Amino acid sequence: MAPTRADEDGNTLPRYTLLIERKPALFQKRNIRLQVSFREYAGEIIRDLCGGSSGINMRNYLDDCAISSGLLLLIDGTSREDSLYAQAFARLQLELNERFVSRNKSLKSYRIATVFSKAEQAQVWIHRHDMKKFVNLRFPQTKETLKIWSKTWGCSVNYFFCSSFGMKGNPPSPNVKVQARDSGGTYGVIANPSVWRPFGLFAPIFWLHTGKDDRRLREIEE
Repeated sequence: MAPTRADEDGNTLPRYTLLIERKPALFQKRNIRLQVSFREYAGEIIRDLCGGSSGINMRNYLDDCAISSGLLLLIDGTSREDSLYAQAFARLQLELNERFVSRNKSLKSYRIATVFSKAEQAQVWIHRHDMKKFVNLRFPQTKETLKIWSKTWGCSVNYFFCSSFGMKGNPPSPNVKVQARDSGGTYGVIANPSVWRPFGLFAPIFWLHTGKDDRRLREIEE
């Protein structure tokens, strides 16, 4: 999937639909099936929420968020821009609140899944079993913003780790060729596609759809 350019019209972005099916738990008889539809907006939206001007039609993006039942906020876990995310999400909450109030939409049923990607990287990997410590150390301002958001709306916020690259070998090492690092995060490609094993991708989607936090979906093979 090619990256979305900042100047692309949000109304013309393709809407992708995935049908996800997982095996049932021990006492369930049928597979669980979820249908997920989404658009891939440009990442510059975060900076535009803080007053940037990348050319994105912000109104289209916000209107799209306002018709959903929840948000998946994807954050590069190696990023050093906690204050940027905190400021962006505070603005996002205000913008969505205006739209929801005008539509008389319930705020308490809204769910916000905050997902930290690049969990295969060392600075995230060492905290894989302690989300609370990770968030407090690396994203305290973002956490406080989301705490206020949750309290204001009475809605649910949950945190997740994920990695689209995964690990390889024993002992495990990141299955990624790092191409660049900066304050925004880490950039790279899969090192060995033949042993590609991403993790944590389904857990936040399942929670957004059902409100159930299935611990099995959070398990990370080591």
